[in-house]
Amino acid sequence: MHFWFRRSISLLVLLVFLALTLKPPQAFSLSLEEQKRLGEELFLKLKREVRFVDDPLINFYVRQMGRKIVEVSGDRRFVYRFYVIEGNQPNAFTIPGGYVFVNKALLNLVSFEDELAGVLAHEISHSVLDHVSRMFDQVKKVSLGTLAALIAALLLTKDTKTQQTLMIGASALGQSLLLKYSRDNEFEADQLGLELLSKAGWNPYGFVSFMRKMDRWSKNISIESPTYLSTHPAITERIAYLESRCENKTLRDSPSFKRIKSRLKLLERRSEREECERDPYFYALSLIRKGEREKALQILNELLNESPDDFHLLREKALILLNLNRFKEGEMEFRKALEAFPGDKELLVGIVNALSEDGRIFEAIALLEQSVEKVPEEPFLHKLLGELLFKVKRESEAYEHFGLYFLGEGDKKSALRHFQKALELSEGETKERLRIRIKELQTS
Repeated sequence: MHFWFRRSISLLVLLVFLALTLKPPQAFSLSLEEQKRLGEELFLKLKREVRFVDDPLINFYVRQMGRKIVEVSGDRRFVYRFYVIEGNQPNAFTIPGGYVFVNKALLNLVSFEDELAGVLAHEISHSVLDHVSRMFDQVKKVSLGTLAALIAALLLTKDTKTQQTLMIGASALGQSLLLKYSRDNEFEADQLGLELLSKAGWNPYGFVSFMRKMDRWSKNISIESPTYLSTHPAITERIAYLESRCENKTLRDSPSFKRIKSRLKLLERRSEREECERDPYFYALSLIRKGEREKALQILNELLNESPDDFHLLREKALILLNLNRFKEGEMEFRKALEAFPGDKELLVGIVNALSEDGRIFEAIALLEQSVEKVPEEPFLHKLLGELLFKVKRESEAYEHFGLYFLGEGDKKSALRHFQKALELSEGETKERLRIRIKELQTS
């Protein structure tokens, strides 16, 4: 490893050490604006450091589950965002501003929907209770860029050798002091998490089951303690406490959960022969990946005869028909699938292109507007809508959506330029809304 990189890492550790040791012992909550700004900066940094799982249905499933839990929590401070990232060691974590991450290894570990709901409820509870804010308050003296770099290096770096080097030099400071909840924090989050799970309709025992799995995983599968257990301590006492609070120990999954597990197996490239025999949906996905669409379509139609409202099946059928130049035959399936998965890029690009080629551009715009309303945090939706709006000479709206696209991508300079152009072309209430947005952007 280059000398400059080793020296930079040493400097990072030293900065964190000074920030932690020179502050008063009590940590305070960051203000709401500080949390939003810090979360945004860290997220933009992490976007460059980690690999996100590129499966729209897996991402949508986790996002919808998280939103349901946030809804019952009553927390309206942030627009919570949920992401699935790559990772070989089960992990979930939260940064300020309502950004919640789970990795693919954790999704592979859980066997029931209740278990995954338990993880998300626990992470959301840390945010609701301001534990995340107070934890990050401890490093306010460290610049946002340095803090983001350290977090990415400790938890998310793609380079395994780099990660190992960093962990040797910085684990005591980074994990024990920077990214570790206190025992009191954990018990508080456990209590609230159980309440949120009950209100949202999931069995709280799912989190107990997950914790037991993590405990076994650390003892029997890996010689290293998972990062999740390092940052979420007191597992033995917490399992005992949680179990005493749970009467119903029957866990469940759902049809959607089963479909998501099939998609995860495909990403992991599990033994296809065995999975194909057990799981026809997995078999259809495998055939699609190989380009054997007609055969996959036959299997999907057989499954749809049994489950005609299965949106996962309808989605794959619609995309196959599009690839076979039979869009009109599958248009109904497209629309049903979009109702279920409004932020699905593959579906949206497919139907927008097909409708536009058929001279139905205004139908395409209406569909995109519905999707943007349901999933406003997806930058690509704004870009796609902006392109169509330009084609029909709705330039002020187009520039505004391009601004929202660049804002979502973290390019504030380009976002501001497009909002200003939209302002020049707008009038009435739209003009006032844009003035407010531009002012906020200029002062952020």
